[in-house]
Amino acid sequence: MTPHRHWLLNFTPMVIPIRLADGKVVYSTGIGTVQFIPKVDGKQFQGVELTRVLHVPALRNNLLSLLYLMQKKDFTVIIKKNHVDFVLGNALLFTAQVNESNITLLNGSTVFSSENANIASLNLSLWHHRLGHLNMDSIRLLISKNMVT
Repeated sequence: MTPHRHWLLNFTPMVIPIRLADGKVVYSTGIGTVQFIPKVDGKQFQGVELTRVLHVPALRNNLLSLLYLMQKKDFTVIIKKNHVDFVLGNALLFTAQVNESNITLLNGSTVFSSENANIASLNLSLWHHRLGHLNMDSIRLLISKNMVT
């Protein structure tokens, strides 16, 4: 699940209730595919397609179901002290780091959906104002390197 609509390819509207850990219920707005480019030991790996990703605007962070990957996609998930390995067959596909708050973050980057590429460039003036009047070249650089959403 992700709150980032601009990551989703092949977006299809779909409303599903989701009960969060605190008991609160939020709703998805749709489902699609996310292209993820893993980095392992500083080297870029072949892209991974994450399917059936729900867009849930009310989330603050992305959520990835380890049980779904293991039960439905035959992944082996190896959890170590400060990192997690995601293996399919005999191939390491991607990894994640565990930070000091015990939050696991995938190593790599997400490819913006070309279906939504116009969102990032829709209004540079708005970006300019919201980023404290940062110059336009720097804003374009931030967008091109996927440093802002």
